[in-house]
Formats: sequence, structure tokens, C-alpha cells
Amino acid sequence: MRRHRFGTIAALFAAVYVAAVIASGVHALATGDPALLREIVTGGWDPDFVPYTWWVELLMVAGGVLKGWAYWQVLRGRPAGTAAVNDRPVRLLRAALYLSVACTLLYRLPIPYPWWSGVPFDLLTFAVVGLFFVVLAGPCLDGCGCSGSWPGRRTPPWA
Repeated sequence: MRRHRFGTIAALFAAVYVAAVIASGVHALATGDPALLREIVTGGWDPDFVPYTWWVELLMVAGGVLKGWAYWQVLRGRPAGTAAVNDRPVRLLRAALYLSVACTLLYRLPIPYPWWSGVPFDLLTFAVVGLFFVVLAGPCLDGCGCSGSWPGRRTPPWA
């Protein structure tokens, strides 16, 4: 079984994020102003939509800590050892994920967009979901001993 790297730089970024979440959570609980906490954790959440309540802010802090852990998991890099051979679906999924991040950052720009500009991003999201299914079904069908989504079959229907 391959082991993952610890990811010192990733741990540092995650720790700074978690520290910012906890500090803004303490600020929100002390002052009653959750704007900074909600901006850090959710990227902006209208306080009029859900008014300040202490337990909502505690859930925000817990979600922020979980998000920091996820950042560490994602940013620490590939497993240690020799690099795995990537099949075509894995490369397509990686490209689709990078494109998805680019689209998300593009939509954060404060410029007007036509009504149809979300359609390519939605299609890309469907492609990511489909590719996740294809990529993650491979290891399940090959080596874990489970029958996957196809009872009694060791190959997916499209193969």
C-alpha cells in the first residue's frame, strides 16, 4: 500500500486557514458580527438570509476546520514512491477539474455575464461527475473484491 507524503507546505497552508477560521469564529461569537467568518468559510453568505445565531457560527467554524483538513488532504500531493501510470480517463478527469477551477475563478470576477454563460460550466460539471464515476469504478472493480455497482459482474456495462 502506497503512503502519502505528509505535505509540510500543505499542512502550513491548512493550519493558517484553520487559524483564520477559528480567530474569525471567536470574533463572530464575541462581537455578534459573522461577516468575516462567513466570508472565509463560504465565500460570502448574506447575513439577512440566516441571521446571527451562535450555533450557526459554531457550525461554520466546524465546517471551516473540516475544510482546512480537506485542503491539507488535497494539497499534500501524490503518494510517495514511483508515479502511477495514468490512463486516459484519469487525465481527462484531471483536465476537467482544472478547467472547473478556472471557470469558478472566472465567475468570481465582477463583470456582467450573459444568461447562457453558465451552460458550459454546467456541462463541465456533468462531465466531472461522469468521469469521477468512471475513474473510481476502476479500482473498485479491479482490486477491492467488491462487486461494485454491477452485482455479479467484474466489468462495467460499457466495457
